[in-house]
This record gives sequence, structure tokens and C-alpha cells, in this order.
Amino acid sequence: MESAVTPLFRFCYGESLDDYVSARNKDSSSFTLIVMLSQPTPSCTIRSAREDDISAVNELAYITFPMACPDSVGPEDIIEHCASQFSTERLLNHLCNIAHYLVVAEDQNSHQLLGYMLLVAGAEMDPTAYENLQEKPSLGVDKLYVRKEFHGCGIATALMEHAVEQAFACGYSSLWLATNSYNKRALRFYEKQGFTPVGTRIYYVGKTRNDDVVLEKPLISSLSK
Repeated sequence: MESAVTPLFRFCYGESLDDYVSARNKDSSSFTLIVMLSQPTPSCTIRSAREDDISAVNELAYITFPMACPDSVGPEDIIEHCASQFSTERLLNHLCNIAHYLVVAEDQNSHQLLGYMLLVAGAEMDPTAYENLQEKPSLGVDKLYVRKEFHGCGIATALMEHAVEQAFACGYSSLWLATNSYNKRALRFYEKQGFTPVGTRIYYVGKTRNDDVVLEKPLISSLSK
């Protein structure tokens, strides 16, 4: 039976899940963008994640997620959330889900992962928040994190530009995401990237309630940029 969720990369990389997974694992060059960043930051590769990246993505997720949390979220809640959201099994499942696209930013010289991003088709991230969007269908930016020592170096921008390119290629009308209302750094970044608030949502980290801002970036206006 056909899924109700539009497969994220069906239009780009094949008609079936097997085609998608096979292409992504065997030919990463099809999913690769070389980004030349300003010195002294090394150049990095924006590419699809592979199975052999999962351990490093897991480690990176545990390092970077706490930076997005306000002081009201305690260590126990963060640990519980990370164990649930960033387990090896869950990360591997993203690779096998045709509606998900896990992307990494890799240092070309050291091969260290500097950041990662998870794109999710349609309303799966939060069906209620999705109803607030102005331009549909919309591609969700579920996660976008960069190592703290590389903040401000252009890696997050490169990842977001990759998201825009993929959304255009797959026929989406906008990008959308949600971030904590106290995460001022993230909100400033998303504003610079063309996102505007369209609503709010409640999001739990462990047992702690968080108030998130839902933001949307229409893609029609991005054609001229």
C-alpha cells in the first residue's frame, strides 16, 4: 500500500526504498557537496550519512543536543532524551526510512564529523504544528547541530543550503522546523536563513515541558537568492 507520507527522495534517487538505500550506501558521490569554508576552518563535505557514520553521529548528538536546552532542562532529562532520540538503533532506522534523510558535514582532512542534519518529509515531525504552515508540502528540518568550536564558520549555513536544494529538487514548497523559544542563537540563525515564526508547540525533553517556536521558510522567494 502506498504510504501517506511523500517519500523524500523518490523524485531524485529512484522509485523504491531499495533503490534509495542502495544508491546512498554504494555511491555517496551522488549525495555530496564540497563546501569551501573561510580559514582557519577546514573545508568540509556535506553528504548523506552512511552506516559507518552512525557511531560518530551518536557521539556528536550527545555532545551538541545539550547546547540547545535551556537551564530548566536538567541533566536527567537530557540523558533520557538522548537515549531515546539518538540511540544507534534509531539513527540506523533513519537510513532505512525513505521519508528521512540524515546528512553529515565531514572535515575533508581529518574526516571528523563537524555537524549533522536530519530532514523529514511532511508532517511526521509534528502533525499539529504542521497545520500552522503557510506553504505545503513542507520539508521538515528535524535536527541541525554543529560542534560548538565550529559555530560561526558557515557549516550550519551549508547544511541549510543543502536542505533548500533537496527541498526544491523534491517539489516541496517550504522548509519548516521548531526550536526552543529560549534558544536565541538558533532563532537569530534561522531568521538570517529566511525563516519566520508561524506558531508554537509544546515539546518534552524527558519530563520537562518546553515551549518551542515553529518557523517556516517559503522556497519560492529563495529562487532569486
